[in-house]
Amino acid sequence: MTAMGTKTSRDAVPTAYQSRLLLAALNDPRHRLPSGVRRATTDVMRRRQWVREYGVDGRPVDAGRLPGAGAPLSRFRLTHHGVNAARRARQAQAGPVRPDIASQERPEMTYGRTVSGSGHRVSSRVDQHR
Repeated sequence: MTAMGTKTSRDAVPTAYQSRLLLAALNDPRHRLPSGVRRATTDVMRRRQWVREYGVDGRPVDAGRLPGAGAPLSRFRLTHHGVNAARRARQAQAGPVRPDIASQERPEMTYGRTVSGSGHRVSSRVDQHR
């Protein structure tokens, strides 16, 4: 019997509270979680590899510490897995994308233009926006 592929914890669906935190951090220029986040929440998010803890000096805090024993004045920042989870949360909040609307919103790009009346393509690159 072969094992079926399962999602890793970093691919888990965030709760509504975690989604709000992830989106707030995504909007922060340094991808920091807001202050005052419950320690239990940051522990779960750290285990899912969504966040990493940094000290006041900007260096990562020792990952081998006991859960709940945070460094004084430490801040949590999104990892690349956290950024991906935040983007998935944003997409889930926006709802499903209809293919007919998505194609209308993208500008068309052509890589040449037809010379008037000749039917031949000119090699210059031209961007056309609707």
